[in-house]
Amino acid sequence: MRPPPLPELPAYVELFRFVERGHDSLLDYLAEHWRDQYGFEDARDYVIERLTDGRADLLLDELDEVLGGESAQEAQGADDGVTDELTRLATRFPRAPIAVTCHRHG
Repeated sequence: MRPPPLPELPAYVELFRFVERGHDSLLDYLAEHWRDQYGFEDARDYVIERLTDGRADLLLDELDEVLGGESAQEAQGADDGVTDELTRLATRFPRAPIAVTCHRHG
């Protein structure tokens, strides 16, 4: 039995930058980043198509870095927002691999 093919598009996101930019949608953030960084105007539709059929994977780095803010309440709100978005994406794109990293502190 052959293993499934690897996704053709790794979409890498530093989660603290996603939170810093104030987006609610990781797809909107990714599309904006690719437009600004690479001049890719139709990135959102491209990524959605590939996530839908499993040809893209999301590599989401440094979940622990989103716990910033002036207070514990702000930190918890940022963490909850990211967690909700990750759950929404995993539900919407069940064929897409999603990897999330988190560094262990102390």
